[in-house]
Amino acid sequence: MGFLRAACVEGLGVAMLPLEVAAVSDGGEPALVRVMPRYSFSGGGMYVMWPSQKLVPARVAAVREALIAELSALFADPR
Repeated sequence: MGFLRAACVEGLGVAMLPLEVAAVSDGGEPALVRVMPRYSFSGGGMYVMWPSQKLVPARVAAVREALIAELSALFADPR
């Protein structure tokens, strides 16, 4: 999640981030502002999609597995 925040701080785009991540300040004022306040992510699911192929390139599989591991750890139920 840190890479998305860093990209936004550098002005490379927008991202849907948890408020805890977006509100983190690097000292002084928060670097990020909410630009679409009517939209929110209330749970549900997050999906990784790739083109349908019998053989998935190793780099695509590596990114997929890294995303699954990172997002699973981030949104894990703390119970």
